[in-house]
Amino acid sequence: MNRSNTSLAIFTWLFLLSACSSSSSIAPDTEGGPASSGGDSGSRPGQGGATDDSSTPTGGPTGGTTGATSAGTGNTAADGGGGTVSVAICVPATCAGLGITCGEISDTCGNTLPCGTCAQGQICSPTSKTCVAQSEACGGGNGCGFVSDACGNGFACSKSCGFGTKCENNLCSACNPIACDGRCGNIPDGCGSVQACGTCPTGQVCDAIAFTCGACQKVTCANYPATTCGTLSNGCGGVISCPCASGGTTIPRACDEAGAECGKIGDHCSAVVTYDCGSCAGGKVCTNNKCATCVPKTCASAGKNCGTMDDGCGNKLTCGTCQTNEICTSNVCTSCTPKTCTSAGKNCGTLDDGCGNKLTCGTCQTNEICSSNVCKSCTPKT
Repeated sequence: MNRSNTSLAIFTWLFLLSACSSSSSIAPDTEGGPASSGGDSGSRPGQGGATDDSSTPTGGPTGGTTGATSAGTGNTAADGGGGTVSVAICVPATCAGLGITCGEISDTCGNTLPCGTCAQGQICSPTSKTCVAQSEACGGGNGCGFVSDACGNGFACSKSCGFGTKCENNLCSACNPIACDGRCGNIPDGCGSVQACGTCPTGQVCDAIAFTCGACQKVTCANYPATTCGTLSNGCGGVISCPCASGGTTIPRACDEAGAECGKIGDHCSAVVTYDCGSCAGGKVCTNNKCATCVPKTCASAGKNCGTMDDGCGNKLTCGTCQTNEICTSNVCTSCTPKTCTSAGKNCGTLDDGCGNKLTCGTCQTNEICSSNVCKSCTPKT
């Protein structure tokens, strides 16, 4: 081969090599998916993940969700790579961050935050959940009726409305008395007085609760549903008092919400409000507002041998009496040397010998008086 033919062959080979290299380096990945999803199951590698820009918090002022990202290096799980992985991280809110000083709030991450209680004379505002003066919540010193705090506790305002007025929106305003409208008897007129609404026709009686006329059909507490209690109509113009179920004891809703089975718990809004969650049944003791099985002490297990003591389960134990010249101290008999009138320097009246017995130390002579178990001269008045 001559020199010209050799040069042509080399030039042709370099041209083809350059074309192939350029084609493979700039060809787009038309078979792989988006970088964020890692692509499909094609055979070519992916171009890696892109940074997720969704990391801006979406919760409250101090809480929300942050997007954490990681970039993949391959197109599929099969080739060991992956696209962007986003993990939601919840940053809980705080009471201070939300400007709340009392009551409870959600921390935006599924939990409840207690934010404090208000002192006496203040209530937790249901709108701002901050402690405000009770008079302010009532609308001023002339406020009437009741206001509720953020926990639903009712507080009485200072002013009472007079006859002919009623309390509306915590202000006393003119009152229009309730009309009889077919009612009987003396009914409360809604303005602090009563309205005389007449009597019933012959053969009928005026119901003492509904103030309507009807035939007399006397009933007892057993005729009412078990959930009904208090002052009820007897069906013949009188009233009966029916006890509530479970002996009239109702467990406050706050105890249920707190999971308290016994004892007392505080309110989430007011330091002056507490709830009685009841007591435990026999054989159980209240520990941290939970009823737990109680193993009673005995005198022997407690190392006691005299007097009475609590068995730790609400019952009393009698542990015996001490012998002569012994005294019961903290339910344990200890040796005791009894005093005498002479050793105590006493000569009249009675005194304790220090071992649980009484001493008689004599009587005083004429013109003497017994003072602190000692006879002293006394000049009688004339």
